[in-house]
Amino acid sequence: MVFAMFVGCVKDPEYSNELLNRTESVIELQSGIADREIAMESEDWALTYVRFVGNRGDIYANDYKPLALDSVGMVKAGNWLSVEKKKDKDAVLLLSLDENFSEEPRRLRLGVRDGQSMREILVTQRRGSGYVLKEKIITEEEATTFEHNDILRRRTLANANDHPINIGYYIRDLLRDTRFTSEFELKDPAHFGWFPEPDSMIRMLPVTYEGKVIWDEPVKFQSRITYFPYQQDNPTVVMREIPANSELIMQSQVRMRYRICNFTFVVQHVDTKFETRIQGVWKQRIPLTYTINEWVN
Repeated sequence: MVFAMFVGCVKDPEYSNELLNRTESVIELQSGIADREIAMESEDWALTYVRFVGNRGDIYANDYKPLALDSVGMVKAGNWLSVEKKKDKDAVLLLSLDENFSEEPRRLRLGVRDGQSMREILVTQRRGSGYVLKEKIITEEEATTFEHNDILRRRTLANANDHPINIGYYIRDLLRDTRFTSEFELKDPAHFGWFPEPDSMIRMLPVTYEGKVIWDEPVKFQSRITYFPYQQDNPTVVMREIPANSELIMQSQVRMRYRICNFTFVVQHVDTKFETRIQGVWKQRIPLTYTINEWVN
């Protein structure tokens, strides 16, 4: 639910000496908003600054200038905030805010010269009560996909006896240095505050190798790289007879694939239905198959 109210307030000491002749408005939000109309006293209004509460420094627009507007048009800060004045609604300030996925409230101060007076609009935007993933759009950039062979370090089993012995080794021990990786990069890192319910896991595109799907598992949606072990649940033990006074050398090779996918997740606020498009790239490095070469010295 979105809550919005406009009330007269006594000056907060935090804002003293900021505006000498003004009225104050307070807007409370629990959702993103698009073109929220804020009525002005006159058509000759101007946005003079936008600041975070507790910080006297201005928020800058996309042209690297302090966010301000004194005529018909729009100013934006990144993709999360915009203020607009339309020709057919010039006595209205149109405010748009991206969803705040942080547990910390987003608190803004908008300074407005409204006719002959000054006015400050205080905006507090809290995280919504819940979100649903409405749509996933994922495309693999085939031009960036490539495969290569990883040569792993050698392993040795020695027989110092004067007679042959049988020794076994686990496949998983030879491949312990090989890992899957999953990495998300977002156009807006603040969107990492959203996470798929209930465990932050999300399913991406499956991996096909030699006509078969060899991987189709969910991965964790987070800002840091996720690592997964390879073949660590493989119980296979390989038994070998090693001649007297000899050693068995094992050299493993893993076929790896690296790919990049572009994605858009459409996330919807459960109450207001406000939609956020979370966009970025997903990078994956994944083992496809392995071979083990053996010889005796």
